[in-house]
Amino acid sequence: MASGPVPPSSNSIDWKNHPVVIAALASAGTLALTLTIGKEVILPTYLQSYSNEIADLKKTAAVHEAELKTLRGEKTQLIVEKSSLDQRLSTSQKKLFESEKANLFLGSTGYPVGLAAVRVGDPASKVEAIFPQQAVDKADSEYYIVTGQNSVFNRIVYYFEGNGREKTVSHISFNADYNSSFHREFLQHKLLDSFGTPKLWRRKEFFSWSTSSRTVVFKSSDSNYILMPAGSSPGYWPDS
Repeated sequence: MASGPVPPSSNSIDWKNHPVVIAALASAGTLALTLTIGKEVILPTYLQSYSNEIADLKKTAAVHEAELKTLRGEKTQLIVEKSSLDQRLSTSQKKLFESEKANLFLGSTGYPVGLAAVRVGDPASKVEAIFPQQAVDKADSEYYIVTGQNSVFNRIVYYFEGNGREKTVSHISFNADYNSSFHREFLQHKLLDSFGTPKLWRRKEFFSWSTSSRTVVFKSSDSNYILMPAGSSPGYWPDS
C-alpha cells in the first residue's frame, strides 16, 4: 500500500521561525550594525578629533617655543646692554669723583661744590625741597641726614634750631666716604689750599678756618668737618 508524505511531527521545532531565534538574529544584526557604525563612523570621528587637537597643540607649542627663543635672545641682549651701561656708569662715577676731588670747595665759602644750595641759617624745609625724597632721612626731627648726593661727602647732616616754620639750619656736618680712594691727609690739604693757614687749638689735630660766608670750618677728623656760624663752636671744642 502506497504511503503519502509524512506529516511533520508535533514534537519537531521550526528553528528558523522560532521567536527566540528571530530575536537572537535581530539582536545579532543590531549588534553587527552597531559595531559597523562604531568602527566606520564614530571611531574615525574620534580619531580625527584627537588628531586635530594634537595638531593644534603642536602649533601652540611651536609658537611658544618661538616666543621663548625670542625672549631668550632679548634677555641676552638686555644682559649685554646692562653690562655696558654698568661699565659706563662706573666710568662716569669715577670721573665725577675725580672732578669733585679736584674742585672740592666752592671758593672760600666753606661749602663743597654741588652742596651749597642749603646753607647755615636756611629754613629746615629747604633740605626737603632741594634733595630727592629717598635721599633724606628724617627719623629725628632735630636733624636730617642726606646721603648719596656727593661722591666725596656722601653723608651730610643738617642740624636744626627753633621749631615749626621758625626751624632753621644751625650747622652742617660734611662726612667723607671712609672707602673713598684718597689719602689720610686729603681733606686737610684741600682745606689748606682753599682757606690758608688754620687757627690752631690746644688739642692736637683740631683746626678751624673762617670763611667768606660768615661761617667757620671746624675740623678734628680726617674724614669730616663742621660748618657753623661765626661766633659758634661745637660743644666738644676746646676753649683755646
